[in-house]
Amino acid sequence: MQAAILRVKLGHLETWNARRRRIAEYYNAAFAKTKLQVPRIQDEGYVGHLYVVRTRDRELIRERLRNVGVATDVHFPVPDHRQKSVVSRLKNEFDLPETEANCATVMTLPCFPELSDSEVEYVANAVVQAVTDV
Repeated sequence: MQAAILRVKLGHLETWNARRRRIAEYYNAAFAKTKLQVPRIQDEGYVGHLYVVRTRDRELIRERLRNVGVATDVHFPVPDHRQKSVVSRLKNEFDLPETEANCATVMTLPCFPELSDSEVEYVANAVVQAVTDV
């Protein structure tokens, strides 16, 4: 059953990926004058499965966005080398400061093909407002 459903969905993949790219490009333009670090979109190979931004004020911004109905997520809150299943197998604990900094500053914004243009604009405006004066 899953294979049949995915076979149908596969026919939409290029259209969906193109829509994600357009959303990401819109966001990048909207956030150009903010302090957010945004993804680099280099070519049409960019899929934009997740639209991940970086900010040192992640929790404050997430709270502000939550208050206006914009969902965010933190997909990777714990670095791999700090996961319980990995730590138990490591002989020596070690630090990966860049990895840990990234995990502490990344968040994802809505970026799925079903978003309407007005929803994308709402999210972008809400983010710009949320990062103002941070």
